[in-house]
Amino acid sequence: MKRSKNEITNADLFLYALYRLGGAGAYVDVEDVFMEMWRIAPERFRWRKYEVPNYKIMSKAIVDISQRGQEGLLLGSGDMRQLSAEGVAWAERHSEELEAVATGERAAPPDRRPGQRVVADLLKQPSVQSFLQGREVHLDRVRVARLLRCAPDAPRQVWRERLETLRSAATAGKRDDVLRFLDRLEEENPDWFRSNS
Repeated sequence: MKRSKNEITNADLFLYALYRLGGAGAYVDVEDVFMEMWRIAPERFRWRKYEVPNYKIMSKAIVDISQRGQEGLLLGSGDMRQLSAEGVAWAERHSEELEAVATGERAAPPDRRPGQRVVADLLKQPSVQSFLQGREVHLDRVRVARLLRCAPDAPRQVWRERLETLRSAATAGKRDDVLRFLDRLEEENPDWFRSNS
């Protein structure tokens, strides 16, 4: 599974935390890696209600590496992990963007919260990807309804609420590119979102 250009996954952060802890040429305890992930992106790896590291989210990052077909980046099993030569090369290739998260220059909001899920789902749509890549996109009412997860004949109020939900989530995730896409949808089709009165 490929990640989108702007996406930073939990698996990415596991690999980078391992790299930062000297996991190139030496085994590192996964609990130390989890704590480094917490230091890099505490908002992403905390419990919903408490400022406490969420072990389940962090440990799933190891599973995600395998599910993405990247198991060749890691050596070891159980409690001890190390980067393979390919893993070290991967970490060095992505170190600039991941270090920007560690220094706070780039946000890494939680990707498993409901608001971020709706943005992530929107970003998977080919028409949205085309827009973000600068290509011209023309969407009919049925396709936009699918993006907004509503019926094409739903009342304008429903369309407006769905649009505002996406705007809210994109704002929280600091996704200006998604906000531009949503603004474009409304500008090109104002009668779908606004009442006549």
